[in-house]
Amino acid sequence: MAKSSHTRKHIQLTKRELVDLDRFGCVFRAKAGVFYLDWRGRNVKRAANAEVSIKLGGFETASVGPLVFVAFEISPVRPLPWYCYFPFDLDNQEHQKFLARFAETGEITLFFLTGKTLLEHTIRITATRRERLARTYAEMLHKYQARENGTGDFDNAVEQFERTVRIPALMSRYLSERDGPELEKHIRESAQTVP
Repeated sequence: MAKSSHTRKHIQLTKRELVDLDRFGCVFRAKAGVFYLDWRGRNVKRAANAEVSIKLGGFETASVGPLVFVAFEISPVRPLPWYCYFPFDLDNQEHQKFLARFAETGEITLFFLTGKTLLEHTIRITATRRERLARTYAEMLHKYQARENGTGDFDNAVEQFERTVRIPALMSRYLSERDGPELEKHIRESAQTVP
């Protein structure tokens, strides 16, 4: 996963976005296709060098249908990561467009809301992870489209998700952008010792 970053001026959030920021830890602007992560009160310099892991996942509920979410693990220092997530409403065409584009390109833009400025990160995930992401999204979209009309209840699905899922447990299976090269080096060194 590659990343790039630079700084911009602060933006004004709507009341709804402030509610999302407090609830989810991030805000999604569908038309721009970007996320704003709550980094207020945290070290700005550490945000610039933070490792960011991303997981796109699906959560199924029997009563209200599937929910697609994106979760972020931000590690300004390795021992203490910070987590946030955003649930997508598949009834929202802008959300569907973003998810399709993300599954195709594997690129996502994040802005760390630091208070006075925005620190921009553009993350590009690997082709292998992009394939998994695309499969997950296609599967959840298929289940969403196959559900009975009128059975979807986005707010109820989000509440069930929040009562059931622990974001750190989802992220523990993924390698960070620094772990990959270290693991590859270790594998090569170990392979040379095998006759």
